[in-house]
Amino acid sequence: MLETGNVRIIPAQKCMFLLSIIEEGSGEGYGEGVSLSANCSECTIDITPTIITSEQVAELSFIVDNTSIDKEFTIDITAERRGFQQFKSVVIEVLNGTDGINDKAQEIIGFFTPWIAFLKSEVDITPETELYPTIVNPRILGVSHYMFLSEEWEIYLTWHVTIPEPTWARIYLRHRFTEITPSIGFEIESYFNPGQPYEIEIHDWV
Repeated sequence: MLETGNVRIIPAQKCMFLLSIIEEGSGEGYGEGVSLSANCSECTIDITPTIITSEQVAELSFIVDNTSIDKEFTIDITAERRGFQQFKSVVIEVLNGTDGINDKAQEIIGFFTPWIAFLKSEVDITPETELYPTIVNPRILGVSHYMFLSEEWEIYLTWHVTIPEPTWARIYLRHRFTEITPSIGFEIESYFNPGQPYEIEIHDWV
């Protein structure tokens, strides 16, 4: 079974869906790998890895350019094991927009990475770690959202932007290819006067 959802995106945004397998029953083939594939007429899709078990998570990702603005298209996803297939279709709507918050996101993530290296050395993220940046969705209820990817970790960044304060910022870390939701969270009380982050619980919406 594939759990996905619909999404609105903007050009140059890296759009990513997480694909997981839910085992139902215990019949022939139980626990074996499931092959994943996807078709789309408007974009080139990458799925990593292409074969997973219920203990793994695959990432389906793609990027569209300005020629797709105001278009709506469908991604058809197929999961197959021993000739049995299940399907999921996801509708993508491309909005006219640009990433105008990259500079701020880069500044704020820089307040966290030295402390991750100190507080969570097992995570293996330092200020020198190469992180791929992308906006994830428009500002919602006075909170901006951004995402950074290392080879092993997804860092989901949010920060409060409504004036006056609060000016908190939070990150949620998900181990790529093994976790469907984040397992570690940190917060700083103000990105204007950042101090040491402290660990927080993972909210249900993340």
